[in-house]
Amino acid sequence: MSEEVSVRIQIFDDEVLRDLPVPSGRVTLRRMLPVFREISETILDYCATNVGKPIRCERGCAHCCHHLVPLSQTEALSIAELVKSLPEP
Repeated sequence: MSEEVSVRIQIFDDEVLRDLPVPSGRVTLRRMLPVFREISETILDYCATNVGKPIRCERGCAHCCHHLVPLSQTEALSIAELVKSLPEP
């Protein structure tokens, strides 16, 4: 179950408003990952539109393979579980 929450994000001198679905009640960090990703995407989209070049993650990109990309322990565990669930090549 989730509820719609209005989020105000201050980016430089601008304020960006977003309505985001947020899980209701007590939840794990893992259940909050989609919310955090939406906030991150909002900031990246703003910066790409108003500050510089857009960031494009797509098949064959590999920028994450060659640059230090910060991630939380929760994100790392989520990725590890996803990789474990994939069939062997």
